[in-house]
Formats: sequence, C-alpha cells, structure tokens
Amino acid sequence: MTLLKGNHIVVYFGLTICTIGTLLPIMWLIPAAFTKNAALSTENFREVVHVMGYSYANSLVIACVSTIMNVVVCSISDYTFARMDFRGRGFLYNVLFLPYLTPIVLLTIPLYVIFRALGVINTFVPLILLYQLLMGPVNIWILTDYIKSIPKEVEESALIDGCNQLQVFARITLPLLASGIVSAALLSFIASWNEFILATTFLNVRNLYTFTKAIYIFSAVNPRGAIDWGFVSAASILGMSPLIVFLMILRKYLVAGLARGAVKG
Repeated sequence: MTLLKGNHIVVYFGLTICTIGTLLPIMWLIPAAFTKNAALSTENFREVVHVMGYSYANSLVIACVSTIMNVVVCSISDYTFARMDFRGRGFLYNVLFLPYLTPIVLLTIPLYVIFRALGVINTFVPLILLYQLLMGPVNIWILTDYIKSIPKEVEESALIDGCNQLQVFARITLPLLASGIVSAALLSFIASWNEFILATTFLNVRNLYTFTKAIYIFSAVNPRGAIDWGFVSAASILGMSPLIVFLMILRKYLVAGLARGAVKG
C-alpha cells in the first residue's frame, strides 16, 4: 500500500511538472498579447489580422486538404497492409517509414529542384503532397494496428452475406475504425498547421504565406526593427486557436470511439 502511494506521488509530481512547463509559456503570452504601450488593449490582435490575416486562411486550406487526403490514403493503405497478403508487403511497409526517419532539411533541396521542374513552386501543391510524408507513415502504423484489432470474423460474415471487399471496407471496417481515423486526422492537422521549413521553402509570394512563415516574416513590424513581442504573442494565440477548436470538436468523437471499442473488445 505504501509503494502504491509512493507511485502516485511520483506520477502526480511528473504530471505537475509537465503541466507547469506547458502553461508557463501560455501564461506569458496572454499578458503580452493584450498589452500595447503599457496599457491593456486588443490592438495587437487587430494589427495581426490586418497584417497577416490572410495567412490563417492559407494554413487552414492547406491543413484541411492535407488532412483529408492523408486520412483517405492512409485508411486504404492500412486495410491493404492489414488484411491482404501480397509479395513484398513487409518490405514495402518498412520502406514507407524512410521519409519520416530522414530529416526533412536533407530533402529540401532535391525536393525544391523537382517541384521547380514541375512548375508548382509558389503553389499549395508541394506542401499538400509533402505533408503526407510527415504524418503518413505514423498514421499508417496507427491505423494498421487498429484494423488488426478488429476481428476478421466480422468481415468474413459480411463476405458470406454477399458483400465484396470494397463494401466490407466501407460498411464494416471504416465505422469500427472511427476512433483511429479521428486520431490520425488530429495528428495530421496539427503537423500540417505547425510546419515551418517546407512552407518557408516553397512559398515565397506574400499572399501565399502560411501563418508560421508570416509570423517569422512580420514579427519585426516595429519601425525600429526590434521584435514586437506583443504582435508575436497575439499571432501565437491566434495560431493556436484553430488547433484548440479542432481538438474540442473532435474530442467527444475520439472518446466515444475509444469507449465503443472497449465495450466491443
């Protein structure tokens, strides 16, 4: 009993440290964002919207399209790896992780040369395609395990009842995969929204900037050239807002999906 209490103390202490470490930067951002010329004001937020408001729309478009594409591609790929037996399946499954294991900085120059030859620099196309490499391998790994946890007997019963493989996937597997798809969508959206290196490399036209690049470019809006921390803080808070909203909307579906899986398991 004493050991159990000791373990609880260690766990609570670790959680407290993590919570403090997470909240401290936010606690610093909020006062800085609402302070302008030593007075309480929302001027920083109005300035952010005026200077780089378009960048939030750009990031939202890129993140949403990338997330939808990632979920669709990964779902189909996972079902193939989990349920179909074909030559080279294990090798191909492992090869998919190579882009994820390689530092993206090392791939930036050759990728830039390739996309420049295709004539798609300063468009959203390179980012949407490359963001599949950022979270695609991880989501394939996560969703493959989800599919393997679904009893094959459920799918075999549907096949006996006359469904083809595509109908089984759409009507049986996908609904049971809901919690895994929500997790994959969250990871993909967050990774796409927060990405900086690729956005800085492939987008060099002002009206195409993502919010991460826009913060980098417009952080020194002070005429003296010094960083305006109020501006940066307000932009950071606005940058976190879509992620918080996205998480709040999908959280109940994620919890509900996990709960249904626990009951059925």
